[in-house]
Amino acid sequence: MIFVLRHYTYSTKQDYPSIGHINHLAKEFSVNVIWAVTEKKIDLYRSLSTLVSGSSAGVISADSSNIVELVKKQYEQITKRFVQLLVYFETD
Repeated sequence: MIFVLRHYTYSTKQDYPSIGHINHLAKEFSVNVIWAVTEKKIDLYRSLSTLVSGSSAGVISADSSNIVELVKKQYEQITKRFVQLLVYFETD
């Protein structure tokens, strides 16, 4: 993967970023990635979420009507991990 001034230069050779590139950007910009996928693909994306720092996967309905609930659930998991880290550091 080649970066020039934080620009992904392989975009003309590949139509998607690599897992490593997604992971790099997630870490660099401190973002959490939520993979909202169909039931058919959930196992793949749960596995993928172990390779991308701060990512998680959830099943989205066919009409996307549960997107708010999915994001809320993932947000609660993220904040729960953060609170657990704070408790860990305060007890040392």
